[in-house]
Amino acid sequence: KMQTLSVALATLLLSKDVLADRGNPRVDRLKVRKQPMKTELQFYEENKQCTAENVNIDLFAGGFIYWFFYPLEDHSMPNKYFDSFMDIGEFDYDFTKLLNHMRASCEVDGGVMHSISGSQTCSDEGGITYTDINFPLCVGPSCVITPSSLEASEEWSFCSDDRQEFNYTVEVVDSLIEETCKAEMMGFTEAARLGEYNVDYEDFCEFDDLGSICNYQSIIANYTKPCEDQGGRMYKASDEISSDSSTSYYYGVHSFINMPICVGRSCNVKNYFDNFVIPYSTFLYNGTFADVDPALFG
Repeated sequence: KMQTLSVALATLLLSKDVLADRGNPRVDRLKVRKQPMKTELQFYEENKQCTAENVNIDLFAGGFIYWFFYPLEDHSMPNKYFDSFMDIGEFDYDFTKLLNHMRASCEVDGGVMHSISGSQTCSDEGGITYTDINFPLCVGPSCVITPSSLEASEEWSFCSDDRQEFNYTVEVVDSLIEETCKAEMMGFTEAARLGEYNVDYEDFCEFDDLGSICNYQSIIANYTKPCEDQGGRMYKASDEISSDSSTSYYYGVHSFINMPICVGRSCNVKNYFDNFVIPYSTFLYNGTFADVDPALFG
């Protein structure tokens, strides 16, 4: 994975045992089985390479394509609600904001974002037509999704009886970063991306009831050498995460100073940070997060 901010994420990992059910009418209509989640999907043209790639994609979420309606039930996802990124009418769904919000996280894992748009009309229920705009689906680069494979899939049938019409298009969303940059970054070993990680957070972080401060400057050499040995350049970035809710996972103020980020020499650095690193961090840390039982904090 190209997990550029994994160190910061690991600093804030907390126990996640809270489940929330924000039921959605269309998802409920599908009688989606939330436990256990599906391990394979049938609406793409499957091949072994595709299946292997999807194992490493967090946004594929175990094959459960509607995970953003139930985000708290998959612990690989940010523990937040995605309602504000979806414009939902009675039968019309616009996922444009959600797709844009998810793009960086998809590419971090080596996935390719697809946009699915169209409509289907049910023969029963008075001829109801369900409409989707830019439904986001992140899958491995070897996966092929077609309108015909969607039409043949139970996961993509919203009618309780036969359909009168089914009209969808599938588009591959352009990459946020240059293909040469992406290829170089994906070629880096874990040591180049995450450093020779043999340090303890207590060596460079201070924690208290009001938050934390982590300054990576004292251990920057652990990251710089393996990065440069593989042809990358080491950059440093700082960020701050805060929440005034005492029941938030990120309660308090958490400062990250001089975070090491290894970037390939073929990359446009400004584009890489503006359109990839910062949006990925936003996906992880910005939004309305679930409240938790204070007892979970120990």
